[in-house]
Amino acid sequence: IWFEDNIGFPGRIVAYNDDYYGSGDYSWGLASRINKNFTTQIEGDQFSSYSSYTPTGTCDYYIMCMNSNIMSYFPNLKTDDAIQSAPESNAYNGASWGGGRANLGRYFWASNPPTSTNLSSDWYVSGNFWLSWDKFFENTPPRWTDAPTYTRTNANETNGEIAMWYNSTSYQYTHFSVRKPANNQPHGFDWESKPGGLMRTFHPRDALNDNSYNGYGQISQYFTRVSLKSSSLEESLALGLTVLQKVSLDSEENSKLKDYKACVSEGNKALFDKKMQKLIDKSNSPQLIIHSNPFFVFQTEEFKDILNYCKISGKAVWPMLFENAYDENNLDKRDLSIMLINEITPEYSNLMQEVKDEWSKNNYTTEGAYIAPSPIANTQNFIKKLLVYRNGVNNQGMDNYDSFSVYPNPFKYQTNLSFNITENNSTVTLKMFDIQGNLLETFIENQSYNAGTQNVDWISNNYKSGIYFFSLTVNGKTFNRKFLIE
Repeated sequence: IWFEDNIGFPGRIVAYNDDYYGSGDYSWGLASRINKNFTTQIEGDQFSSYSSYTPTGTCDYYIMCMNSNIMSYFPNLKTDDAIQSAPESNAYNGASWGGGRANLGRYFWASNPPTSTNLSSDWYVSGNFWLSWDKFFENTPPRWTDAPTYTRTNANETNGEIAMWYNSTSYQYTHFSVRKPANNQPHGFDWESKPGGLMRTFHPRDALNDNSYNGYGQISQYFTRVSLKSSSLEESLALGLTVLQKVSLDSEENSKLKDYKACVSEGNKALFDKKMQKLIDKSNSPQLIIHSNPFFVFQTEEFKDILNYCKISGKAVWPMLFENAYDENNLDKRDLSIMLINEITPEYSNLMQEVKDEWSKNNYTTEGAYIAPSPIANTQNFIKKLLVYRNGVNNQGMDNYDSFSVYPNPFKYQTNLSFNITENNSTVTLKMFDIQGNLLETFIENQSYNAGTQNVDWISNNYKSGIYFFSLTVNGKTFNRKFLIE
């Protein structure tokens, strides 16, 4: 790497690397680094790379990456090795980041031992810790359209892209870290972590080792990639193949929630807010800020206190918890309230199952984009059911992944269309359109099919790369699926 300014002589080199050696533990070898303060403006930079695998080398290039500030939480992490990759945030954690989903909340986790908080996750299998994580990383259901698929089978430190940490003192799985090219993202010079609510940081693989009760322990398990080619979440969103759920209360639901809250005394509101603020402060204390596993929050006196208060108060605290669960301006309040809601409503678990079943039966938009699953969205939809539970309102969708799927997607030459017919003598039509809605091909038109799964292999022929969609109509019900020809 060479930096240049234009002071005195245009193109004057003011800094370059020579196999950087610092005070950290990471051996940079042929990797390059400059760490310096500059008194003049940098006008340009040059860099080169060499690869023994390709005639022209390829590399990741990071610029203006500051030192991280998380070293005080990890006794083996050297200042010179810790480089900030994103600012601190409570919006996501190492587990969700490991799966490429930076929108699942700070406490996204399959706890061991299990808690009712897990029930809001579409990947959770009751009583089976490992199968829950396997479903998440194996895309059952998909994390997004064309998400990379991972497995623990034959995974090791050489081929693993995702590492899972275990602390033998607390007997808890504590953290996930990732390295390039996990989820089709760059991840720094070695590994990258999003520790709880702290800033995301590049670090050497084992630099977060700590077997004290409050530490991460050490890496115990790896996940390695199965799918040879995939897209990042950002790419899938940009192409319109995936959408993220945004759940809000409508005017009638807001009015009902306002009426419920009006029945709560000001004293009880103030007491609840005080207990919630104590829990928020505790969750951001040095002992807990690094943790994503809700087990550590559940052990605190602050959580036990407000949980007991909520259980004693019953439905009287629902309005405050429900209101908090939609507060996108205070993610601590949102995520902790969601945890509490799931913990105090086990007798309504059938309604949570209804939410997940309805998502499963309606997980594509009318335009054919996949609606990515979300435990936060599930709980917010669960709240809607709790608000109308006495009225018995139950609207179920009819557009699930099993009804019509396209795989692989994206693809270059060929894909498979699979659709499930549930009734004999069903009338079926299958067509292909461009993104503007112009009909390009008709594969099936008003043909009769008996119950069963049908498969159609389709070759893209001379179609240009771009977004298209297949439209399947069965007995008057239409399913659209967007796809990308690369």
